[in-house]
Parts: sequence; C-alpha cells; structure tokens
Amino acid sequence: MKRKPGRTSTRRFQDLPDLVTPEEGRAYLRISRNAMYAWLKERRVASVRYGRLIRIPKTALLGE
Repeated sequence: MKRKPGRTSTRRFQDLPDLVTPEEGRAYLRISRNAMYAWLKERRVASVRYGRLIRIPKTALLGE
C-alpha cells in the first residue's frame, strides 16, 4: 500500500522525538489539522514557540 506524499505515519510513543511538530502530534493523536491548531490555541496541548516554529513536548500528548 502506497502512502500519500506529505502524510505522517503514526508511531509508537517511545519512538517519537522529545519535541514533535504539530503534524507529528496530530498524526499520533489521530486528530485533524484544524483540531490540533485549535487545541494549541486553547492551550489544551502545551507547546513551545521558536520564532514561527511550534514544537510540542511529547509528554504533552499524553493528556494528563
């Protein structure tokens, strides 16, 4: 089965890097792009900004 370009596959939690992109986090949580950015805006998911880049600590994906 071929994958579509630009799609990020879901990985196991321990295989994720310490900081993930919104796209990687969205794929792991299996939610839409709009939902991920809404959660970031509402601060439901902790994130760090480096200029225009957004990175999410992988522990924030666990949802305490």
